[in-house]
Amino acid sequence: MKFLVSLCLFCFFVNVYSQRKIDLDFELLEPLNGAFIEPGVDFKFKMKIKNLSTESISSSDTLWIYLLLDGDTVFFKPVRTTLQQDHMIFDNKPINGGDSITFWNLLQLPMSKLNKSVQFCLSVMPHNGNAVTDTITSNNGNCVQIKAQQNPASINTLQSIQNLNAYPNPASEWLNIDVAENIQLATIMDMKGSIIQTIFTPNNNRIDCSELSNGMYLLKIKTDSGIQSLSFSVYH
Repeated sequence: MKFLVSLCLFCFFVNVYSQRKIDLDFELLEPLNGAFIEPGVDFKFKMKIKNLSTESISSSDTLWIYLLLDGDTVFFKPVRTTLQQDHMIFDNKPINGGDSITFWNLLQLPMSKLNKSVQFCLSVMPHNGNAVTDTITSNNGNCVQIKAQQNPASINTLQSIQNLNAYPNPASEWLNIDVAENIQLATIMDMKGSIIQTIFTPNNNRIDCSELSNGMYLLKIKTDSGIQSLSFSVYH
């Protein structure tokens, strides 16, 4: 019995002292504080993780990245599993002591956040059981305050994407389409990607917006040279 107790204690101390102690530093590069992010549209968030310790983070180590919107956990559906998880998985990428790695991902703000100020927070923690531990966690996250709306500078001015213009913007009754080519098809979608209206060969390149609710929409135009798109707003 004494031998077994001693052996267990020995295993405990080996386990504790075999831990690699690291210090992760997390920096949110994009979006910046005060940025305008349009809900329902993909945007890029960019991060940098730096290993401030002398110990290396190996390719077999796993880091979990958490995202909070206004304090609520965002759930993800990783490629390798069908189950939603409260974190993104970052692995198979070693970070030597003193080095850093920069990466990005895509996200959409929910339409429920439209026209609100949103606290956007990201943080990182190692997840390797007892193999690695982070000794200082105060620098493991960043928060910024973003505005869940299209940039007013782009809403209040004439928009031009690939020689496609639409005015007035915001529209009330009619949206005029200014494009050099023949329009074969026009599609109006909401910011969730649902098709609201499909118009074949719009009359005089005008679209009736009188029945549309106030809000932001995506207009896709099919011409001889391909598909062009822009966003516009309706306000009655």
